[in-house]
Amino acid sequence: MIDRVQKVLEWMAPELESYKKRRIFSQKQIQKIVENRRRFENKLQRSSKKLLDFLTYIDSEKNLEKIRNKKIAALGTGLEDTDMLLQANIIKIYERALHYYSEPILLKDFSEYCIRRKAFEEMKSTFAAKCLKNLTNTDLWVYCAQKLWEIDDIEGARGLFIKGASVNSDSKLCVEFFRLECLYANKLNRINQELGVADEDKDEIEKGKIALTVFENLKERMAEHEINQCMEISSIVSGLNEQLQKLI
Repeated sequence: MIDRVQKVLEWMAPELESYKKRRIFSQKQIQKIVENRRRFENKLQRSSKKLLDFLTYIDSEKNLEKIRNKKIAALGTGLEDTDMLLQANIIKIYERALHYYSEPILLKDFSEYCIRRKAFEEMKSTFAAKCLKNLTNTDLWVYCAQKLWEIDDIEGARGLFIKGASVNSDSKLCVEFFRLECLYANKLNRINQELGVADEDKDEIEKGKIALTVFENLKERMAEHEINQCMEISSIVSGLNEQLQKLI
């Protein structure tokens, strides 16, 4: 346990050396940071872990990040590569917490932090690992896919829905997958409209081809009320509703 704690502290050492060199924090303040981290890391190495310990550690590091950023702005020194270690540590603590706990608020806080810091790859990989560990948690699959959609990662969101639909039989996934493709087609159509693109120049995605394929492949898994949901959703893509009716 001591070795693992020491390893984490050594990994963060370059960050603290940089703070000292740039006079962002004094030696006394840096020592306090080390003591806090050692205390938290010791708690996280216990066999009987507590979610509160993870959350308190995250809050402590976020507060440090906030103070550091204010000092950097005041000194005008600018960010250096080593400053990214603090962000990386916060993300790692989140990932460690998510390995043990599935509270929605924890995943929500993690995703919001990653989006603010544009740590999209870290968020994406954590989502994938979390979903694969909780195959039957439909809400988790949907939430993660929606978050990827929010950062304009349509391929990532689509890939997550495809994987989810292959391992999770809940038909809610099918409806939400269809919704995603309709929203994407609608978004592209709005952009085309602003650019003055003619209808005949639209590609298959904008015409709802992928959404139609999703519905065609997954409709047998849907209940009648879910098919009706899809019919309502399809109204945001011109002509798609009529195409769906031919498949029912």
